[in-house]
Amino acid sequence: MGFFSIFAAILVAINCGFGMFWNCSIFSGFLVDPGQRTSFNLICVFRAISNIQILVTVFAIDFVTQAFLNTQIFTQIFSSCIIGMANSLHKSLQFLTFYLSFNRFIAIFAPKFYTKIYGFTLTLLVLIFVFSYRFYVIYEDLTDNIPENCTAYLDFNTLSYTKTSNCFDSKNLAATFASLFFNLLTLAKTLKFYMFYKKSDQQILRTSLLFFQVLLQNALDFLFLFSSSSFLGDTFVGSVFCWQFCHVFDGFLMWKFGGKVRIMRRNEEISKRRMTVDISHIGRRSSMMPDVN
Repeated sequence: MGFFSIFAAILVAINCGFGMFWNCSIFSGFLVDPGQRTSFNLICVFRAISNIQILVTVFAIDFVTQAFLNTQIFTQIFSSCIIGMANSLHKSLQFLTFYLSFNRFIAIFAPKFYTKIYGFTLTLLVLIFVFSYRFYVIYEDLTDNIPENCTAYLDFNTLSYTKTSNCFDSKNLAATFASLFFNLLTLAKTLKFYMFYKKSDQQILRTSLLFFQVLLQNALDFLFLFSSSSFLGDTFVGSVFCWQFCHVFDGFLMWKFGGKVRIMRRNEEISKRRMTVDISHIGRRSSMMPDVN
C-alpha cells in the first residue's frame, strides 16, 4: 500500500487545491463585489465555507498527511472529532441544497413573494440558525459517541474511513429527496419557457443557469449517498475520493455558473446604456420569467 497511499495522498492534495480555489473565489467575490450580495449567493457562500472547512480538516490535514507518511499520526479521538464535524456539516450542505432548490422554485413559480421569503436579512438569519443548530449537534454527537468508543479513523489497509460502529451519520435523506421534488417541478417550468419563448432571452438564461447549478448540486448529494451506502463505502473511491469530489465540484459549479451570470448581467448593462429600451416590453418580458436571485 506504500506506493498507492502516496499516489492517493497526491491526488487528494491536488483536488484540495482546486476545491480551495473555487470555494474561496465564491467567498472573496461576495465580499469584494456588492453586486453579488444576493440571498442566493449568500447561501452559496455558506456552502463554500463548509466545503473549505471539510477540505482542509478531513482531506488536507487528516488524510493527506497520514496517507503520504503511510502511518497513523493522529489519535482516533482527534480523527473522530474532525470526521464528526464534517459529517454534521455535510448534512447542513444537503439542507442548503434543498434551500437553494426552494429558492429557485419560488423565483420561478411565485416571484411576487420572493423578496418576502428570501430577503437577504431573513436568509441570513435562517442560515445562522441552521449552522448554530449543526454545531450544537456536533457537540452532542462527540460527547455521546466518543465515551462509548464509537470512533472514526483512516484504515490504512483500504485507505478508507472506517467507523467502529454505526455512528457519525452524514445522510439527510429528507432534504435530498425534497430537493429532487422541487427541482423536477422547476425543471418542468423551465423547459416550458425554453419551448415557448426565445432561448436568447437573457432573463430566462440567467434564471435557468442558477437553477441548473442547483440541479447538479442535488445530483452530487445522490452521488454521495450512493458512494457511502453501496459496496464502495469501504473503499478509497467511495469513502474518500467521491466524498471529496462532491465538495470540490460543488465549488466549481458555484464558481462557473455564478461567473456566467455575472458576465451576462455586465453585458446586458452595457447594452442598456447604448440603446433605448422599450419599458413596456421589459415589463411584459419580466412577467414571463422573473429575473430573481
